[in-house]
Amino acid sequence: MLFSTLSILGILNGFNLIDGTNGLAGGIGVIVLTTYGYWLYRMDDQFFLILRMTLIGSLLAFLRFNFRDVSIFMGDSGSLVLGYLIAIISIRYIQISRTSEPNYFLVSLGLFMLLIY
Repeated sequence: MLFSTLSILGILNGFNLIDGTNGLAGGIGVIVLTTYGYWLYRMDDQFFLILRMTLIGSLLAFLRFNFRDVSIFMGDSGSLVLGYLIAIISIRYIQISRTSEPNYFLVSLGLFMLLIY
């Protein structure tokens, strides 16, 4: 429980810090969610797969207006919500990977999560 709390706070703080550059938090969010989405699709977790797809759709719409001519700003509330949802999806991925058959990335799960971020 302590590790989960610290990882949620770390991911929240990380996304809040990288929000200052145009499109960086959104781009990293799309990459992380796409990677998790592939594995959640393979593990057949429908709720978090739909959550991930809606987040990717909203981030792609955000990135359309945020690359060259910055017309909208994610802000603290947007980056904190994005970081929180990615942290929750990460924790859910750990829970599913330990109970699903076959066990995806069970041995190197921590390394896999660090490589995504």
